[in-house]
Amino acid sequence: MAKNYRVALLLNANMAYDRGIITGISSFVKNGAPWSLFIGEQNLFSVDDFSKWQGDGVIADFDHPEIRDAIKSRNIPVVGIASSETVANTMQDYPVVMSDNKQIINMAARFLKMRRYTHLAFCGYPNRPFNDWSANREQLLRDWCERNQCAYSQFSAKDNIDTWDSDLQCLVDWLSRLPKPVGIIAANDVRARQLSYACQQAKINIPEEVSIMGIDDDELNCTLSLPTLTSVRQGTRAMGYLTASLLQPLMDGKNLVKRHHFVQPERVIGRDSTDFFHFKDNLVRGALSLIRINQGNIKVKQILAELGCSRGAIDNKFHEELGMSLHAYLLDTQLNLALELLVDTEQTLSEIAKVVGFSSPQYLSCAIKKRWNMTPGMLREQKGVTNRELAPLIEDTEELIEQA
Repeated sequence: MAKNYRVALLLNANMAYDRGIITGISSFVKNGAPWSLFIGEQNLFSVDDFSKWQGDGVIADFDHPEIRDAIKSRNIPVVGIASSETVANTMQDYPVVMSDNKQIINMAARFLKMRRYTHLAFCGYPNRPFNDWSANREQLLRDWCERNQCAYSQFSAKDNIDTWDSDLQCLVDWLSRLPKPVGIIAANDVRARQLSYACQQAKINIPEEVSIMGIDDDELNCTLSLPTLTSVRQGTRAMGYLTASLLQPLMDGKNLVKRHHFVQPERVIGRDSTDFFHFKDNLVRGALSLIRINQGNIKVKQILAELGCSRGAIDNKFHEELGMSLHAYLLDTQLNLALELLVDTEQTLSEIAKVVGFSSPQYLSCAIKKRWNMTPGMLREQKGVTNRELAPLIEDTEELIEQA
């Protein structure tokens, strides 16, 4: 009889980020891994629980110093989750799966730049040991702005601020001083929601004056905020699946060559907090507004009729502002929406084709295959374990096992 492995999850299932990782671990188990998972009471496996726990392997959140210390005190196979290389480097004896913060920031910054923001800002947390990931993302955005000739600002959170009212006043003061318009990337969705509230207090319009993006795509925080928050969806399910696939050979007594593993973000989930385009040309703004209102389900000829212009005139303006034709932009919008529906829903291809404005599922299938070199069925099979470019996120662990 095959052995049943007892695996502890030192994660906080009350947090959306951790729940995504746990979902990925669950997918690995559902694919046939003989595991029993332990997560503790109240969806939180405490350090005290772990000190007494007897099992075969652990998947742990290395962002917490007390968890790192507890792990070092036990001789047991462990794979860690980390939000930055700084944290991962403190646990060099363990395989670590982490968010690719550089790609997260690049994706968010490009999204705002496409809306013609020339001034970007970052809002993070005080520079404390457990906030290394926030400082890392701040530096990455600063570097991106320097490379791309964008003006840059940052919120310098004070270490001695320990109440929400004090922090809120600091945010209001900072937002009031910022040149407008500005696109702000928050360290995570919680910070983005706090920013949104601070804008309300300062009577600053979102998104006309300030556009806000979060990171994590925590549905609760993103949809409870008014306006709803745009966010970068991390590849948390892929991270969970990868950690599980790395832990299995460790529990089987094998060693892994590679220690650090980066998982790219999936995509930007656009919502109301960035629903504004700072383009100079009225035709471009009008066309983008029509595409947004119709969620991509509109024809080029309908846009031309609505705006009362020629195809050549609007294409010239689109090339000047966006570097592509109106048709290319519309197709890109439709395909990205189709991808989202394929990955996140159970709708049929025929239903998706109708939603995004394709005349037939066959035409949509051909367009998808041309864009990503995969059929719609292949994309759906990879649900939850692909990034936006659809490159494999789950590495072949056989290549990572040391040869005896």
